[in-house]
Amino acid sequence: ARTWMPQVESSNTFFAQLRSTFDESVEIPRDWPCDFALGWVGALGYGVEDIARSREDHPDAALLFADRAVVIDHAHAVAYAMAMLPSAKDAGDAGSTHDE
Repeated sequence: ARTWMPQVESSNTFFAQLRSTFDESVEIPRDWPCDFALGWVGALGYGVEDIARSREDHPDAALLFADRAVVIDHAHAVAYAMAMLPSAKDAGDAGSTHDE
Protein backbone atom coordinates (compact mmCIF):
# COMPACT_ATOMS: atom_id res chain seq x y z
CA ALA A 1 0.00 0.00 0.00
CA ARG A 2 1.14 3.53 -0.67
CA THR A 3 1.41 5.96 2.21
CA TRP A 4 1.64 9.73 2.28
CA MET A 5 2.87 11.99 5.02
CA PRO A 6 3.03 15.63 3.91
CA GLN A 7 6.23 17.59 3.60
CA VAL A 8 4.61 21.00 3.44
CA GLU A 9 6.58 24.14 2.65
CA SER A 10 5.91 27.06 4.95
CA SER A 11 4.26 28.98 2.08
CA ASN A 12 1.71 26.20 1.50
CA THR A 13 -1.21 25.26 3.70
CA PHE A 14 -1.88 21.59 4.29
CA PHE A 15 -5.06 21.62 2.25
CA ALA A 16 -3.36 23.36 -0.71
CA GLN A 17 -0.69 20.65 -0.62
CA LEU A 18 -3.38 17.98 -0.44
CA ARG A 19 -5.18 19.35 -3.51
CA SER A 20 -1.98 19.56 -5.54
CA THR A 21 -0.82 16.06 -4.57
CA PHE A 22 -3.89 13.92 -5.11
CA ASP A 23 -5.25 13.71 -8.60
CA GLU A 24 -6.58 10.17 -8.40
CA SER A 25 -10.26 9.45 -8.08
CA VAL A 26 -12.17 6.25 -7.55
CA GLU A 27 -15.23 5.43 -9.60
CA ILE A 28 -18.02 4.17 -7.35
CA PRO A 29 -20.78 2.14 -9.02
CA ARG A 30 -24.32 3.41 -8.52
CA ASP A 31 -25.38 0.12 -6.93
CA TRP A 32 -22.51 0.10 -4.40
CA PRO A 33 -23.78 -1.88 -1.38
CA CYS A 34 -22.07 0.00 1.47
CA ASP A 35 -20.96 3.45 2.61
CA PHE A 36 -17.20 2.78 2.29
CA ALA A 37 -15.18 3.11 -0.90
CA LEU A 38 -11.52 2.34 -1.52
CA GLY A 39 -9.02 5.13 -1.99
CA TRP A 40 -7.20 7.49 0.38
CA VAL A 41 -7.96 6.92 4.07
CA GLY A 42 -6.19 8.15 7.16
CA ALA A 43 -6.09 10.55 10.03
CA LEU A 44 -5.79 14.31 10.38
CA GLY A 45 -4.75 15.89 13.66
CA TYR A 46 -5.97 19.11 15.21
CA GLY A 47 -2.81 20.94 14.17
CA VAL A 48 -2.99 19.95 10.51
CA GLU A 49 -3.35 23.50 9.19
CA ASP A 50 -0.08 24.44 10.94
CA ILE A 51 1.71 21.32 9.75
CA ALA A 52 4.70 23.22 8.30
CA ARG A 53 5.58 24.51 11.78
CA SER A 54 4.72 21.33 13.68
CA ARG A 55 7.50 19.95 15.86
CA GLU A 56 5.58 17.04 17.35
CA ASP A 57 6.96 13.49 17.38
CA HIS A 58 3.73 12.27 15.80
CA PRO A 59 2.50 13.47 12.41
CA ASP A 60 -0.59 15.67 12.18
CA ALA A 61 -1.53 13.90 8.95
CA ALA A 62 -0.98 10.35 7.73
CA LEU A 63 -2.82 8.88 4.76
CA LEU A 64 -2.83 5.44 3.16
CA PHE A 65 -4.12 4.49 -0.28
CA ALA A 66 -6.32 1.45 0.40
CA ASP A 67 -6.59 -0.59 -2.78
CA ARG A 68 -8.18 -3.50 -0.91
CA ALA A 69 -10.08 -3.86 2.35
CA VAL A 70 -12.45 -5.98 4.38
CA VAL A 71 -15.33 -3.88 5.65
CA ILE A 72 -17.55 -5.24 8.42
CA ASP A 73 -21.04 -3.79 8.81
CA HIS A 74 -22.06 -4.82 12.32
CA ALA A 75 -25.49 -3.21 12.06
CA HIS A 76 -26.48 -5.43 9.13
CA ALA A 77 -24.27 -8.47 9.98
CA VAL A 78 -22.54 -8.28 6.58
CA ALA A 79 -18.87 -8.24 5.53
CA TYR A 80 -17.51 -6.94 2.23
CA ALA A 81 -14.18 -7.98 0.67
CA MET A 82 -13.11 -5.21 -1.71
CA ALA A 83 -10.31 -4.90 -4.25
CA MET A 84 -9.61 -2.07 -6.64
CA LEU A 85 -9.45 -2.97 -10.31
CA PRO A 86 -8.16 -0.81 -13.14
CA SER A 87 -10.82 1.32 -14.80
CA ALA A 88 -11.83 0.47 -18.37
CA LYS A 89 -9.71 3.42 -19.54
CA ASP A 90 -6.64 2.24 -17.57
CA ALA A 91 -7.09 -1.35 -18.73
CA GLY A 92 -7.27 -0.17 -22.35
CA ASP A 93 -4.15 1.97 -21.97
CA ALA A 94 -2.20 -0.90 -20.40
CA GLY A 95 -2.84 -3.17 -23.37
CA SER A 96 -2.07 -0.65 -26.08
CA THR A 97 1.20 -0.49 -27.94
CA HIS A 98 2.59 2.13 -30.25
CA ASP A 99 4.55 1.02 -33.30
CA GLU A 100 6.17 3.43 -35.73
